[in-house]
Amino acid sequence: LGTLLIRAKEAYSPQFQQSIQAFESTLTLMGSWIRFEKTRFSWQRQKVSLTGEVRNGLNLALGPWIKFDLKSGPISLDKIREKFPKMPAVRGRASLDITAEGHARGPAVQGQIKAWDLEIAQQKLRSVVADFELDNNSLHLQRVTVVTPEGHTMEGHGWIFRDKDQRILLRLSGVPPALESLSPWLAGGDSFQATALG
Repeated sequence: LGTLLIRAKEAYSPQFQQSIQAFESTLTLMGSWIRFEKTRFSWQRQKVSLTGEVRNGLNLALGPWIKFDLKSGPISLDKIREKFPKMPAVRGRASLDITAEGHARGPAVQGQIKAWDLEIAQQKLRSVVADFELDNNSLHLQRVTVVTPEGHTMEGHGWIFRDKDQRILLRLSGVPPALESLSPWLAGGDSFQATALG
């Protein structure tokens, strides 16, 4: 049993070709079990915190068993686009809460992203909240809630497929004012359901 404090002014990951700054973490060691506590760092001047643990798994082929909780925000989406130029043109701020649990080679990943003051393809939105799960082939958006600048709400679900084309399937539903606030051409009717595939 022991405690280890690690600090680094900057660290670089060749795998992701990204660097982080101001890394600080307190580790608790107990045999084959490691607990990450009070882990903090900055990425693109955005603060990130992480807690979790690593244990030896019974199945050596799948690697150790892990559990991590990562929180970040508010994040400037402009800063993220600087590092990922293929990302769609999105402006605004967001916070992220992710949990990963399972064997290191294939943990279950789920979380929630909250974004506000958004501008997507010249369309403004007050906020978007999405609960998601990540698997090998897609990002499953289990529930998406969108609020327009006028305060109207749309809800839906969808998938972002993790292939070279990054295809998106999104289904939204709500009342007409919500759709009309996006475009006057979409007004009319008592309610709506819309599917977007791109």
